[in-house]
Amino acid sequence: PAGRMSPPDLTRVRDVLRRLSAMMTDPTLSARTAAMLRGEIACPELEIPHMTKNTVQTTVRLPAELVRRLEKMEATMGKDPALAAFRKGLVVREALTAAEPRNAQLQRDVAVSLDSIARVLLASRDRSGALDALRRGLSTRLALVSCNPGNSHLQRDLSLSHNRIGDVLLNGDDREAALDAYRRGFAIAEALAALDPANTEWQRDLSVSYEKLGDAQSELGNRSEALDAFGSCLGIRENLVAHDRNNVQWQHDLSIIHAKVGDELQAQGDGPGALTAYRKSLAIAEAVTARNPTNTEWQRNLAVSHNRIGDMLLAQRDMPGTLAHYRESLEIAEALTERDRTNAEWQRDLIVSLGKLSAVTGDRTCVARALEIAKSMQARGILAPRDAWTVSYTHLRAHETDSYLVCRLLLE
Repeated sequence: PAGRMSPPDLTRVRDVLRRLSAMMTDPTLSARTAAMLRGEIACPELEIPHMTKNTVQTTVRLPAELVRRLEKMEATMGKDPALAAFRKGLVVREALTAAEPRNAQLQRDVAVSLDSIARVLLASRDRSGALDALRRGLSTRLALVSCNPGNSHLQRDLSLSHNRIGDVLLNGDDREAALDAYRRGFAIAEALAALDPANTEWQRDLSVSYEKLGDAQSELGNRSEALDAFGSCLGIRENLVAHDRNNVQWQHDLSIIHAKVGDELQAQGDGPGALTAYRKSLAIAEAVTARNPTNTEWQRNLAVSHNRIGDMLLAQRDMPGTLAHYRESLEIAEALTERDRTNAEWQRDLIVSLGKLSAVTGDRTCVARALEIAKSMQARGILAPRDAWTVSYTHLRAHETDSYLVCRLLLE
């Protein structure tokens, strides 16, 4: 029929559009890509002599709308090149999906684009926008699973989608809603793991779901439920590590869950049990960090492990042990902040380490350094609202004779 292309031609042009979608990740090509879609310039990089507007019209069926959306986005996308690139990629993927509404892979690509947009929005602290993007991705995946209920890959995608939404909700203090999202993700992960107990990827997914359930229960103050969930997670991760002791990621996962078990034991008043769990966590953290010293996330976790043990030893009045661990943590925190002074989390970690050390030594220069960092963070707009009071000279000076109280205030 008129206006239709042969299957080979359709496949060829679809491939062109997919390459265009990949090109969207390069912000410098934004204007050029739009010109290609309008048929104003040739596309030698795509190994095609020309790409006219009629070609797009024949293939996508709604080219005018596609070009209109790209042009409108060009004028309103703002200054973030990554967000602009991902949003323009989403437009192209949605156009491809409109051409082939039954193509599951294209719909999956749309959901992936929405996940990427959410990550950028979260980095810019746009929690509402990120949550909206994640929920749109969830809707896409729910539709895919309803049409392909036996597809384990789509089921896994859906589970992870629930977890991502739970993460945003939990960070926004919507704990009950986060727990509900995690439970939905857990139900899928549990079913997949039961299908094939030998599938280590699915076993790890299940351990992550248990961990997230524990996180939400802990935030809700449900200590027993949190400890049960963390215990189940710990059992799976110990089995995974026993299966492959050379897997550094699994070792790191095990270190993290030991620490969370320790947190819950401490909250329930089991100091010796907590200290044992923290020491297990630290031993693993030191081993994996030694194997991958450039991993900053693992370096930070190592610093946190030292602080946890220092806290427990301080409660036991083991001052030499406390000082040793606090100083190890401070050394790591200082090294991380030297690498990136714009990282607010690392800057706050340094404030915490300085406060802890001041509490033990009575060294007021540590508090002065912490205050200087907090003021610098505020001036650069990276100090979280909950920490804004730390820049108050009056507040600090009112308590500077009591280093323990200053430390407690710094950690609140």
